[in-house]
Amino acid sequence: MTGALFAKHTWGRFWSWDEREIFSLITWVLYAGLLEARMVAGWRGRRAATVTIVGFAVLFVSFVFGHMIFPGKHGGSFD
Repeated sequence: MTGALFAKHTWGRFWSWDEREIFSLITWVLYAGLLEARMVAGWRGRRAATVTIVGFAVLFVSFVFGHMIFPGKHGGSFD
């Protein structure tokens, strides 16, 4: 939420369909779905572990390779 507000302030819009934003959305949806499945459907064990690993892989790709593959708006350094 704060990132969207910052984007609105900085770039003039909440969502720009940047690749990093899309990776972030996919990660949030995976982990929210996992939390919902664990609480409502009672997922435990292998199913929950598989979704957790997939979510971590998306997060890992986003952080490690996102800067090299998709520079976009979020490709700048933190200087």
